[in-house]
Amino acid sequence: MAKLRTAIASVCGTLDVEEQFTTHSGELTIIPTPTNGILTLSAPIAGTAEIRIMNLLGANVLPSELVKSDGGILHKLLDISALPAGTYIIQVRSGGEVLTRLCVKE
Repeated sequence: MAKLRTAIASVCGTLDVEEQFTTHSGELTIIPTPTNGILTLSAPIAGTAEIRIMNLLGANVLPSELVKSDGGILHKLLDISALPAGTYIIQVRSGGEVLTRLCVKE
């Protein structure tokens, strides 16, 4: 299990909540991961985007949400505390572009 968490953390880019983060072109950032339930999502999206949270089989585990960006950057707090511990796919879709990251919920 420890090896799996390490592998997932390397893909997800583990950050502490206190750390500052910058969104680069084409990058979806989710902090903190692993999490106990509240995530901060940031992505370079202009206009409206759909946020999807899925299990590793690709099934939606929470309803999709439409959100608008502010000045070309999407910032959103996500509450996944109702979900059981596990690994989830967080996907942001906008204008034909799809940004995807993995997230671990403890």
